Amino acid sequence: MADTGSSKPARPQFCGGGFPLLETLHFMGSFFMDEFVVYVLASNRTDRLYKGYTSNLIERMKSHNALGSGWTKRYRPWTVVYIEFYTTKGAAMAREKWFKSTSGRRFIRDVLKIL
Repeated sequence: MADTGSSKPARPQFCGGGFPLLETLHFMGSFFMDEFVVYVLASNRTDRLYKGYTSNLIERMKSHNALGSGWTKRYRPWTVVYIEFYTTKGAAMAREKWFKSTSGRRFIRDVLKIL
């Protein structure tokens, strides 16, 4: 099994300082529907981070911040703090899984420290 931690994203993007969603989307430019985004969100109320992947970041952010009743509802509002782009769903899923590992959490913490 390949080490998903070394998987290189198609286009990594850093959103230091916690840009609001619209500024973040402007910052990262356009992305195509056949791309997958692995993202890290920070709660504006707590020190919680959330990691996920999607093919539609705008709709997913609406879901996290306005819709649904899952885990993310308790820590709203959320801000995008880090994103990476992948060309396959499998690569995005593997990277999200790695982000949730001890090594991945350490990586995210180290990246956010330098931003």
